[in-house]
Amino acid sequence: PPPEPGKAPAGTLRIVPVRRTGQWIAALVVLLLLAMAVNSLARNKAFQWDVVADYCTTSAVLRGLGLTLWLTALVMVLG
Repeated sequence: PPPEPGKAPAGTLRIVPVRRTGQWIAALVVLLLLAMAVNSLARNKAFQWDVVADYCTTSAVLRGLGLTLWLTALVMVLG
């Protein structure tokens, strides 16, 4: 007969989820480092964001972006 709800038969193990404390700590450290890097880039006056914008909007980069998106959609359809 099956055991009553809430009562485990003698000799059975209680299964608990694995605690992933180390993974959470590592994820927090990585997120902190990423936030520090983004903050450093965003506040750096010598970074020349106008030059970055010029390079990112060149026809070669935009064609490459379009091709990447097209290939991604194609592969998703083909599965």
